Amino acid sequence: NLPKTLLFFRSYSQWLGGAGIVIMSLIILIGPGRNAFRLYASEFGEENLVGDVKATARIVFQVYLVLTIVGFGAFIAAGMGAFDAMLYVMSTISTGGFSPYAQSAGYYSGTILHLLVVLFMISGAIGFPAYYLLRHEGFKQFFSDLQIRYLFVIIAVTTIIYFGAWGWRGKMLLPSLFHATTAITTTGFSLVQPATWPKSIYLITIFLMILGGSAGSTAGGIKIFRFIIVIRVVRWLVERALLPEEAKIPVKYEGRVISNREVQQIFSFLILYLFLIFLSVLFFVFAGYDITNAFFECSSALGTVGLSSGLTEASLPWLMKVVLIIDMWAGRLEILPVLVVFYPAVWIAKRSKT
Repeated sequence: NLPKTLLFFRSYSQWLGGAGIVIMSLIILIGPGRNAFRLYASEFGEENLVGDVKATARIVFQVYLVLTIVGFGAFIAAGMGAFDAMLYVMSTISTGGFSPYAQSAGYYSGTILHLLVVLFMISGAIGFPAYYLLRHEGFKQFFSDLQIRYLFVIIAVTTIIYFGAWGWRGKMLLPSLFHATTAITTTGFSLVQPATWPKSIYLITIFLMILGGSAGSTAGGIKIFRFIIVIRVVRWLVERALLPEEAKIPVKYEGRVISNREVQQIFSFLILYLFLIFLSVLFFVFAGYDITNAFFECSSALGTVGLSSGLTEASLPWLMKVVLIIDMWAGRLEILPVLVVFYPAVWIAKRSKT
């Protein structure tokens, strides 16, 4: 029911927020140096593709733009009108998930169109530097990225879980693939409204929304690379217990030794992330809401997903809305910058300098 100008603005703001703000800041506003690299690394990781941060940012922007143009053409070819195709591609590549229709992607019928949405949700959840490797080093190097392999395996496994939860009915195979993808890519489109899902699906969906996509992508969540390192650290602990004290076994990720400092940072972030979900859920539980729905809603907000069990609606009390707003904001900034803003020592130090 919104004017087309506002519908466009909703999708455009997601597209801009997906990667555009950091990219344009690097290209236009910020000169080379350590601050530029920190800004780039906060969004895309520390993979500097061509030696210069601004040049790397231009490459990332080119990838983002090409994916957007290709997606726009694909949606039109699949039968969407030009305006809807523009809105959908901006919301899909940015893994934002705003739809101009209350039924989300379920407004449209057609297997091809739904599979295209799946394809471009995955495209947005793959780290953009990987596309540079695809162009210059081919598919072998592209699929050697652990995050990409994990992403596809997790989608495949959870699709089967969804399909089984829906009773192995043939017509639910595509929705199973679609919802496994929309959850882990943190996009938030839906074919079947989550409020009608079997409760058995909620837990696996919460896991996917917390996990999120690849580092260097537009997806939210804790990111797959952190999940992989957590698995490696657990394996390291088991192996370490079986070996002599003097044995040295480093934790590695794609051939690189992960330092103790990096492991501490990853586990600190994970603890902060889960604590914020837990704290948010407490607000909802004390307000009388079901704990499963509360976990689903808070995980969705912090992961910047947008799927809802039906709990989030216009009549939601204002305090609960504020909790979700804070979750969405903190999740988009990966929590730590938010804590820095509110950390008293920052303000005390700033006042003492002035």
